[in-house]
Amino acid sequence: MLLNLSRVLGRVFGLGFLLFVAWASFVSHLFGFMQTDWAAFLAAILASVVLHELLHAVAALLLGARGISIGVWRRGALPLGLYVSIRSDLPLVKWLVVALTPLLFSCVILLLTQGFEAIRGLLIWLSLVNTVGSAGDLTLAIIAAGAGRQARVRDVGEAIEIVGKEPSRLSWASLNASATLGYALLCSLLVSQILIAVAMMSGGSIELMGIELVEVVREGNKVTAQTTNSYALISLLSGLVAAAAVAFWSLKVGQSTYTAASHINT
Repeated sequence: MLLNLSRVLGRVFGLGFLLFVAWASFVSHLFGFMQTDWAAFLAAILASVVLHELLHAVAALLLGARGISIGVWRRGALPLGLYVSIRSDLPLVKWLVVALTPLLFSCVILLLTQGFEAIRGLLIWLSLVNTVGSAGDLTLAIIAAGAGRQARVRDVGEAIEIVGKEPSRLSWASLNASATLGYALLCSLLVSQILIAVAMMSGGSIELMGIELVEVVREGNKVTAQTTNSYALISLLSGLVAAAAVAFWSLKVGQSTYTAASHINT
C-alpha cells in the first residue's frame, strides 16, 4: 500500500500542535520564558529545513539504504521544502529509526546549548522548529508501526510504501487521539485569548460555576489579564476526554474507512 502524506494532513497539523505545546512547555521549564527573537526564529526555520532532511539521509545511509536522494517538495511551482527519497526498502524497525532520527536529534540540539552560549537562542528555536517539523514523520511512523515487525517500508518522498499487512486499528486510533488532543489544545488557546480580551474590556475576572478562569491583575496604572491554572487543567482534561472518545470510536470503525480516507492501494 502507498500512504501519501497529503491524505493525512489534518492529523499532521493536530499532531504538530501537540508537539509544539509539549516541546515549548519542556523548553520553558528548562530555560524560562524567552522573548521572541525573529531573526533567530527565521534562521532556525532555514537551518531546520536542511538539517532535518540531512539527518534522514545520514541515518538511512548508516542503516544500509541505497538510492538516497534529496528533492524539493513543491505544490505547483511553489517550493515548500525538501524531502528524502530512498529507492531501496528497509525493515520496519530500521525505517522507524530513519523517520524519527530528526525528532530525537532535537534533544541533542538542546544539549548543545550548554556549550554554545552565544547562539543559545538560535539552538532553542532550532530544536522547537525541528520538533514541530517532525509531525509528518511521526504521523507516518505511527501508522507504519501498526503493520507489524515483519513489514518493510520504502520512502518515496511525499509518501511511503508499506509492504506487509494493513496497519492496525490501534495505530490509527493512537494517531487520531493524538491529533484530537492537539486540536483541543489549539481551541483552548484561542478561547483563552477571547476570554482575556473580554476580561480586559470588563475589568473583572471571569468565573464559571465558581471556578476562576481568567484573573485580572492590577499593578498601579497597569492592568493585565491571564488565564488561571484551573483553566489550564480544565482545558487539558477536556482534551484528554475528547482524545479518549476519538480513540474509542476509531477502534470501532471498520478498516475500510481508513483505507478510503488515508491511503491509495497500488
